[in-house]
Amino acid sequence: MKKYYTAKSDLIFQQALCLEKDKDVLSWFVGKLFNQEVTDLIIKTPVLPIKKKIEKQKTVDLLVTFDDKIVNLEVNSCHYKHLNERNFSYITAVYNEQIQKGKPIYSKRNEVIQINFTWGLPTKYKNIGYLTYEMYDKKHDDKYIDNLKIIVYNMDYYKEMFYNKDTKEFRKDAPKHLLMLDFGGKELEKLCKGDAMMEKFKENVERLNDDKLVIDFLTKEQEEELIKQSYFEDGMDAGKQEEKIDLAKKMIDKNMKLEEISEITSLSIDTLKNLK
Repeated sequence: MKKYYTAKSDLIFQQALCLEKDKDVLSWFVGKLFNQEVTDLIIKTPVLPIKKKIEKQKTVDLLVTFDDKIVNLEVNSCHYKHLNERNFSYITAVYNEQIQKGKPIYSKRNEVIQINFTWGLPTKYKNIGYLTYEMYDKKHDDKYIDNLKIIVYNMDYYKEMFYNKDTKEFRKDAPKHLLMLDFGGKELEKLCKGDAMMEKFKENVERLNDDKLVIDFLTKEQEEELIKQSYFEDGMDAGKQEEKIDLAKKMIDKNMKLEEISEITSLSIDTLKNLK
């Protein structure tokens, strides 16, 4: 069965939602996040359309501005060690750029916000939809700065809460703008039906899934991500983990049971399913 890539992938997210030609969809999406109409959105880090090849190093962290806000949107397909540090480093660098040297009083104070759409958060967060992080003194309830914020959406929570796997139905009060990032095929079509912005997003995702260049890139990227994730999980040498994955793929080709492969390689069942 052909694998369907959703906007859980950074490349699909950017190419389906964040191109200049689709700024109306991105404005709608950001407006949903902030519960307001967004009419003056500017993409500060332009995403280039795919042409003859895809270069991994040219994928960008999406940064947009509207009103008095500077917003960074991050798709994290898995939660691994040092992910928080990586994302925090980026948003503080963005914040630092807003400081104008030589001016003791800032004429304009932009609110800097990072929004993370994250899958695979630790189980302690399983009943939490989102987390908001700010810099403040908890003991005295005093903010250190009032214009920097990090929001983490627990994407697994929303999928579990608003989608019934057995009946393949969505709850009527489902946050469709969040759920559309991790659905494809008939479910995505059902979710988007009747909403012009969402249907445009769906058409973009379908087009990307029919693009061999995109699929070849994502297949390779997924293998690299699995190696990285398993490396961070148990601290083993990345080369050894790659050997494990190569061995597991050969076993899968021989139609061995996933449970047996997991026992031999120590790779999780979920990791093995992604290798199929």
